[in-house]
Amino acid sequence: MQQWATHDRQALLSEESRPRFEKARKRPELFKDPEQLRGALLDFIADFANWDNCTNADFLSTSRALTQSAHEALGGEKGTRPLVVDPFAGGGSIPLEALRVGADAFASDLNPVPVLLNKVLLEYIPKYGKHLADEVTKWGEWIKQEATTWIRREFSAF
Repeated sequence: MQQWATHDRQALLSEESRPRFEKARKRPELFKDPEQLRGALLDFIADFANWDNCTNADFLSTSRALTQSAHEALGGEKGTRPLVVDPFAGGGSIPLEALRVGADAFASDLNPVPVLLNKVLLEYIPKYGKHLADEVTKWGEWIKQEATTWIRREFSAF
């Protein structure tokens, strides 16, 4: 958390969390106090939850390091990633957040529609990325052309 007390990262912090990190920048021993460290972690989480920070590389790398540290501190084998299991995943926000902070995710649901959406969101997009987007665009255009041709042909008499 001490890295978030530096001047260059101060601009990323909210008005509410900035004073705590400013104090820690002047007095690094402050984060040796468990209450202050807990407060800094909660401030970091609150700032990371801000939509503007959700894809910021500094926030992402720190959240992944914190996730890995927590995993290992709680008995996870060094070098492995924590696993988040969501048997009622629905729209997939929990598994998606797990992937974003460096954990592995397993998602399931009784409804086949969310299962398919989660498969695309959690497996195919990370694996195929831009190629998948290009293919969806290409085939979407083909369907649009075919539908337009069919409509013109079927309704040309009207």
